[in-house]
Amino acid sequence: YIAEFGSGPNFVVYSNIDDALALLKTDISIDIAHICAPPVQTWYDSGLIEKWDFDRLPNATFEFTQFENDPQFASVLDYFVPYEFGTTGIIYNSDQVPYGDTTSLDIFKDPVYAGRVSLPIFIDDIMPLAFLASGTQDWNNPTDAEITKAFDWLREVHPNVHSYWSDEDELQSLLITEKILISWGWNNINHEASMYNANLAFNNGPEAGISSWTCGFVKMKNATGHDDQAYAYVNAALDEKSAKVLLSWGLGLANVEAMSAVATEKELISMGLLAPGTPKFVETPLATDVRARFVEEFEKIRAGL
Repeated sequence: YIAEFGSGPNFVVYSNIDDALALLKTDISIDIAHICAPPVQTWYDSGLIEKWDFDRLPNATFEFTQFENDPQFASVLDYFVPYEFGTTGIIYNSDQVPYGDTTSLDIFKDPVYAGRVSLPIFIDDIMPLAFLASGTQDWNNPTDAEITKAFDWLREVHPNVHSYWSDEDELQSLLITEKILISWGWNNINHEASMYNANLAFNNGPEAGISSWTCGFVKMKNATGHDDQAYAYVNAALDEKSAKVLLSWGLGLANVEAMSAVATEKELISMGLLAPGTPKFVETPLATDVRARFVEEFEKIRAGL
């Protein structure tokens, strides 16, 4: 990309998905945005994104098999180009937490670990945990009873929580310094943090399951007009050369051929990117009204209500 256009792209960094959505509703002009799959439906409903021309994206070879039974994703399939993928599971201090305790998601409400737990502040990560722990394995058309059960579980866990982490550096610091002993976190966070604390481990096989996620690119309607550069950047990001870089960060590249060329299945399992035989909650695009309901109720829980 740099060879073709002389420099890398200009970019802005947002703190969370709601801030990004608010920013894009201003007069700012953006060609592409990097988000994960769950909020794609909300961005589509807000009229912010347009379809990609996949004929111009030869490196977009991600297999959508994990979304094939998701009617919510079908409506936005042409609006999202997967870039990286990973899983969310239990990160724990193996020196102080027995592995057996990590086989159940109820470890998070075990009074033994009161004040030594950190959970994600993001709806896209906290709700899969709550649903899995309460016996539901997807969030497509959840019943009121399933939602209530999930939030009841979170309310039970809340007194144990030291903090709700909001970025990778924050959680890594908590884990490395052993201020917390267990967390629900991304596999790549454990990959990075374990370089500084050898006691850290990642259980991607608890009995109730883990969540798997995919992030990627959406094309903005209020683009600057640099269409060729937008497509060139996404193709460059998905080039096979990116696979090794992402793997060094603990992430997988959504280019099937590139990944198979640089890592074996055994290596991907050891990094937490794959978890054969483990139930998976796939973080698919989430209906806008359901997402809003989740956000409202989770805010109450964090406030102790």
